[in-house]
Amino acid sequence: MDFSKTKFVIRIIPTVSPSVFSLSRLHPDKNGIRNPNIDVDCLQFATPQYNNDILGDMFMKNHLALLHQHVQDSQGLVDALVLGKIWLQQRNMSQQEGHVDGFVLGMLMIHLFQTRKLNRQMSSYQILRVFMQFIGLPLFSFFTSSIGISPRIFALPPANHDMSAHPLQLKLDSDFAQDAPGVEVFRREFDLVFLDSTGHLNLLARVSKLAWEEFRHEATLALAYFQDALEDTFDALFLKKQNLFLKFDNTLVYPPLPLRPPP
Repeated sequence: MDFSKTKFVIRIIPTVSPSVFSLSRLHPDKNGIRNPNIDVDCLQFATPQYNNDILGDMFMKNHLALLHQHVQDSQGLVDALVLGKIWLQQRNMSQQEGHVDGFVLGMLMIHLFQTRKLNRQMSSYQILRVFMQFIGLPLFSFFTSSIGISPRIFALPPANHDMSAHPLQLKLDSDFAQDAPGVEVFRREFDLVFLDSTGHLNLLARVSKLAWEEFRHEATLALAYFQDALEDTFDALFLKKQNLFLKFDNTLVYPPLPLRPPP
């Protein structure tokens, strides 16, 4: 079939069956690399990121099924996921290496459903507001005129969770619970820990601590917009694209831009 004249796209994503590799050998404190040219002593070093990447391919189908289970009964969640991904894109976060992407955002929302901080009767705006409050920085008070909304002070509620201090875990699937390594094993190998429903995969393994703090900062700013009834929240959060080079005082470009030849 010829889809060249349409916007329809078929994507084939290869995955690995969960039965191919032994899960116990892919724990974050284990070495998953076997190379005859490497000294035996080197095999004692853990390869947490490598192991986690393999597990990500193994459990892709499980994550898709979990996401489908939650969105099929909640149109509010569907819309919130779409708006959340747009919010990330407009702030140049989801396209950058080491940042939170749309998949992680979706899994965080599912966690809030599982812990009953969200429910299926909520609208997309209600879901996003609770989500931003959950992620945001502790007690954030400032003159909101500094970010372009009406000039008065908001004392926002404190954050419900600090990921760097307290890891998260989705509701554990009983089929995988017996062999799961436990949260403390992950904490020794990763700065941020958010375990999936199998208990074997860290969903934040590739998110840097600095990127996570930026994510929390943006969530706190977004919550300030939700608090301001006088401003057009939708336009500010979802239509206006931030210029990456104007977002910070200094920006490092890699690879570096070529120098102009002297005149």
